[in-house]
Amino acid sequence: MASEYGQAWWAALASSVACSREGLARKITLPPPARTPACALTPAGEELGPAILELARWSLKWAMGERRGTEVFHPGWAVLGLRACFDPAAAAATAAATATGLRAVYEFRVDDEVFHARIDDGTVEAVHGPAQYPDATVTIGEEAFLRLTGQGLTFTEAIETGEASADGDEEALRRLRGLFPPPLPHSRKP
Repeated sequence: MASEYGQAWWAALASSVACSREGLARKITLPPPARTPACALTPAGEELGPAILELARWSLKWAMGERRGTEVFHPGWAVLGLRACFDPAAAAATAAATATGLRAVYEFRVDDEVFHARIDDGTVEAVHGPAQYPDATVTIGEEAFLRLTGQGLTFTEAIETGEASADGDEEALRRLRGLFPPPLPHSRKP
């Protein structure tokens, strides 16, 4: 399935015309019932995945805490950030503590962007679009989201100030931070 449809966590990059031209993505038609055009990564595109995740981790560590005026952010990029921050060991530990393992779906709404992460024991799939049956839903504005990822705001503070809201299973919401711990921000200034 992965070679057919590519890695969902960087499907946004695969939709780029340049990626297609460079042999990193190809056009496909999704199977029924969707039957819509989409892009899938080629083997060369899939092989870039680990490097892209490392770049995402770097940006969370070195760029999110002190954004420059010329830098832009698109909330949909958080799909890659979720993949980069996912801690499979934390997921495995939580799964080991339960008789049924860890399976959870988190939906995130950042302004007009909607994306979700599906956790199945030690794996994560982060994709654009709403989840069919999310266990927990987080709604937050872009500026608050940026402060949260840059660790200038905690999730609790965002909830308390009304900058964010959360609905759904309370245990799933409690586990959220441990499953997706962002790296500690560092300064790029000498």
